Amino acid sequence: MKTDFDLQVSHVGHVRILCIKGHVDAHTAPRLEEAIGALLAEGAFQVVLDLADLTYISSAGLGVLTGTLGTFREGGGDLKLARAPEKVFRILDLLGFTRLLALYESTDDAIEAFEAPAVAG
Repeated sequence: MKTDFDLQVSHVGHVRILCIKGHVDAHTAPRLEEAIGALLAEGAFQVVLDLADLTYISSAGLGVLTGTLGTFREGGGDLKLARAPEKVFRILDLLGFTRLLALYESTDDAIEAFEAPAVAG
């Protein structure tokens, strides 16, 4: 069975934007992991995942996010999510990912969050 899945990488300044299209499941999660790993290998520690065209994410895909999150943060950056469709947002929220990862309504908002100084709280 062919799964609808595609990844596109772009950048705005030093922030990389990884657009995810289609289903992230056990068959496609390794491709997502490879793409994120390639970004980390080139020293891109500020990454926005654009989820506008993500239709489904399984536990395998969520595992990729949690498995790489620490590496982004150890590198002085972060992994931010943007434009999550309602169905995907509900999954992320239900499983507690909204407490681990910042979600933004637009990629511009997520990029700007990297530019803003951290506020101690």
